[in-house]
Amino acid sequence: MKKTAFVVFMSLMFVSGISNPLLSADYAAMIMNMQNGTATYGNGPLEDMPVEIGGFLNDSDEIKIPDGASLVLTYFATSKREEIKGPARIVITPTQSKALGADSGQIKQEEIAYIPPKSNIKDIHARTFGNIAFRGVSSSQKPKSALSVLNLLNTTVITGTPVVLRWRKMPAAKKYVAKLFDGNNKLLQKTPTKKNNITFKHKELKPGAAYHWTLEAMKGEKPLDKAIGKFNFLSTAETNTLKTVRKNIQKRFKKNSVEGLLSLNLLYQGHGLHDNAVTVLLKLHKMHPQNSVVINQLNNLNPAILDN
Repeated sequence: MKKTAFVVFMSLMFVSGISNPLLSADYAAMIMNMQNGTATYGNGPLEDMPVEIGGFLNDSDEIKIPDGASLVLTYFATSKREEIKGPARIVITPTQSKALGADSGQIKQEEIAYIPPKSNIKDIHARTFGNIAFRGVSSSQKPKSALSVLNLLNTTVITGTPVVLRWRKMPAAKKYVAKLFDGNNKLLQKTPTKKNNITFKHKELKPGAAYHWTLEAMKGEKPLDKAIGKFNFLSTAETNTLKTVRKNIQKRFKKNSVEGLLSLNLLYQGHGLHDNAVTVLLKLHKMHPQNSVVINQLNNLNPAILDN
């Protein structure tokens, strides 16, 4: 029921650009892009520290934008997009940015049909020096395992999408054995392979259903390491709605733009599509390899994904 309500909410946001009374007052805006320079905090405990793409801004935060740089924000309460060109010093309010002092900059505000629904990403729990932590796992608490699984650890899957389990090969392993189980722990598929991927093709895979899997790395008959994970499918109706929302995002933003990728990331995470979110975050990481917001999200969605 909660997920259905979320999908309907997302659709409404695209159609009308309505304000969202469900959003908490903790954050006023999200940083969607920053170009030609680095904006910094102008007050508080983070004073003179850089803001980061993907970070949230609070009411009363002051931001300094250098000459020639631009900052793009989206405001949660009003569904407004702002582009501020420096030199500027601004203060964040619940509904808009306001100029401070002589450097007023240029503030352009416009309606936008999509705004990242931060309140629907249930596991955001901290903002520390611009870092956003997802899914309640600290990036400093990475599990140590020789068998690194790259997807399907705990994710929702879009109906009709091939279900492929991928992992990094272990030097000592001669083969791998993947097993798929349904919600009643019934074995649906058992596949030995020397590759580092397997497709779950069982005819009983159904929209809306939940499954779990195990993967063992073997040397002869001796297991070297084991990994487990789970996934479930969106319902057909949810999948159809999500595809419509995604199409609207892709139409609104340029291909592989920071704004578009951030929007897709939050759309996917809001639906539990963690593997899809990782794919988008990896693109952002390539564009901004030092961005700790992106790094932290990747580490929390899949601790092994950035390991070499």
